[in-house]
Amino acid sequence: MHWIAQAVEALSTESACIRVFLAEVKGSTPRECGASMIVSSSAIAGTIGGGALEFQAIATARRMLSEEHGSALSLHGQALGPSLGQCCGGHVTLGFLPLRPDDAAILAQATTDQMLIASKTGFDLISRADLAAHLPGLSKLRLERIITNGGWVRVQGRKLWAEPITSPAPLLVLFGAGHVGKALITILSGSNYRIDWIDARAEQFPAQTPPNVSPLILPKPVEFAAKIPAGADVLIMTHDHQLDLELCNAALHAGTFRFLGLIGSDTKAARFRKRLAELGHGLDQIERLTCPIGIPGRKVKKPYDVALSTAMQLLSL
Repeated sequence: MHWIAQAVEALSTESACIRVFLAEVKGSTPRECGASMIVSSSAIAGTIGGGALEFQAIATARRMLSEEHGSALSLHGQALGPSLGQCCGGHVTLGFLPLRPDDAAILAQATTDQMLIASKTGFDLISRADLAAHLPGLSKLRLERIITNGGWVRVQGRKLWAEPITSPAPLLVLFGAGHVGKALITILSGSNYRIDWIDARAEQFPAQTPPNVSPLILPKPVEFAAKIPAGADVLIMTHDHQLDLELCNAALHAGTFRFLGLIGSDTKAARFRKRLAELGHGLDQIERLTCPIGIPGRKVKKPYDVALSTAMQLLSL
């Protein structure tokens, strides 16, 4: 889950929580700038990399909760060396942003055309279009970089943390709940993906699925393939080659995906490309289909190995 969703969920049952995030990184560090977790008195969501750094950050956040800090953003620098029991060798600055139920109502309305601006006086959500007026004095290039990547800015003597509001998580649409599909779900259960897992056969789904997976029993999955959300990754691995072809055809017509993968051999790939051409798809469209799936040059056949290779291919995107 995106940190905003995590915070809103935590504040539905808690009187306060703290977003802990990597506000600055130098050298070798376990996570990237912006990585965060939500700490409440009874739960933790997300991670800043684990180990001693994370344990210490959790302890600091819970001490702040017990002391009822206000809404001020506070910063704590930490070297990742022997004094912490870590050997990364880098240095991080951790941001601690207290949040309360009133803040949850604001965050729940956040949209991807906004920026989060945080300081020692709290936070605001600012439209990207209004950011130049809110942060006067920044060059056009610097402003563009802040809008894209976020970071620290100093305005009229104040140091502000600026961060783009991004989409909650990438979406994977997985057609097929066979052996490879099940193995892939297991592998990606702890990933950042939100997964729509689709099959017409209800009995193929396990009794329980990971929190990031939504099983969808759809008698007509081709209709779903025709309406793939923009930017989604799509994997087709059903039990029926004809259905695979119809799903590929629908997805290519929609054209809204980021990645389209089809399980199968080189022979299946050649046959499908020929059939898709006969269905009216041009060469540019057909070349958007990846088949076989998995790490190029690595031929594996066991279901778990195919799933692992495919997961590595997805994560390399």
